[in-house]
Order: sequence, then structure tokens, then C-alpha cells
Amino acid sequence: MNVDILKAYIDLRRKLITEKARLEQRLQEINQALGAKAAVASGPAVPVAKPVQGTLKPQRRLSAAGRRRIIAATKARWARMRAQQKRRANPSGR
Repeated sequence: MNVDILKAYIDLRRKLITEKARLEQRLQEINQALGAKAAVASGPAVPVAKPVQGTLKPQRRLSAAGRRRIIAATKARWARMRAQQKRRANPSGR
């Protein structure tokens, strides 16, 4: 069975190499045709997209009140974690 798989692989690879060569030839013909047209035209054969200025989103700012709420929530979360760790380390309550 391994021999059949190997033969199928070699056959498929040979077909793919042949197809690749055919496509490369066709691409070369297309590029030559485009090159002849580009020599006649003054610009490039394909228009080039230019980046648009000012499309970046402005940087968001956090208000002082929002920052205080985040800090308070973080401190509360850490306090809960420390309390849980303390209870686990000393389960008898001492």
C-alpha cells in the first residue's frame, strides 16, 4: 500500500510541476502584454492606492473619576484576594 501512495504522490507532484510551468509561461505572456500597454500609457499599468491621511482613531482619554473608580475596584479585588489567602493559610481563625 505504501508503494501505491508513493506512486500517487510522485504522479501528483509531476502534474503540479507541469501545471506550475504552464502558469508561469502564461503569467510571463500577461506581463509582456501589460508591459507593452504601460509603455504606451504615461502612468503605471495598475493604479496605486495612496494612504488616506487622518484615518487613525484619536487616542481615548480616561477621566479622573473613571481612573479613581478603576483604582478603587482594583484595590478591593486585591483586598478580597489577600483575605482569601489569609483564610486558607490560617483556617482556624487565629
